[in-house]
Amino acid sequence: YLPVTQGVAGSSPVQTAESLDNPLIIRTFYFLHTPLSPQFPHNIFIIFMLKNMKVYSTKRAIIDLLTVQEQVTRVFNGSEKYRRFIDFIFSKDYLGDNNLKIPTIKEISTEIDLSNTKVTKLIRDLYDELFDNKFIFNKTEVIFHVKRFDYYVFLECNDLKYIPRVGDEIHLPFVKAKTDCDIYYVERIEHSFAKNLHRININLKGGFYNQYFHYEKNKAYENGKISFDDFYFSEDYIIRNKLKFSK
Repeated sequence: YLPVTQGVAGSSPVQTAESLDNPLIIRTFYFLHTPLSPQFPHNIFIIFMLKNMKVYSTKRAIIDLLTVQEQVTRVFNGSEKYRRFIDFIFSKDYLGDNNLKIPTIKEISTEIDLSNTKVTKLIRDLYDELFDNKFIFNKTEVIFHVKRFDYYVFLECNDLKYIPRVGDEIHLPFVKAKTDCDIYYVERIEHSFAKNLHRININLKGGFYNQYFHYEKNKAYENGKISFDDFYFSEDYIIRNKLKFSK
């Protein structure tokens, strides 16, 4: 049995007891509860979650660390514990060069002169400690993906004072020669974070935003009346025709 820490609104640190064949992760959750009925006479409930689950993949942890190299080098700059591993893992472009494979634990072990077990623990320690620190994504890149029928235009922008929202209508008079359209609406926004960059992809479709149509479109997708490709890639008029004939 593990000791229980009482408190309010949160969870205790993870306590682990694991072996190679049967990893076990134990987390103690606790919260302050105000009684809602006589059936709940106590203010503090302690909930135990004991779950047999796989420890995360060390290879996946290495890939994750490679995607945020700038964060890792900033946080662990000067750390003697991780220096040899960091110098080795960032010495080549493992994610950008298709001719390179992600190094195995055995290869890393040979390079930094540690046993496989110690290398595995080192990587997990580094990966876990990274999340105890603040991430800094101090560069922002905005890319507009402008689409009308089979015409595409990509506009890369920096330092926008305002990020459009889904449904906003946007006038782009300088793309009309390419797409034969200058009025668009924001269909979807995607955010991604890697290295020290926050990238915002904004998908624009030609025409005007119709809130009711997009409600029906989402409803049809959830009910299986239109496909994944229809939902994400088809023009609005094609979906309108499909919805019309599906009734």
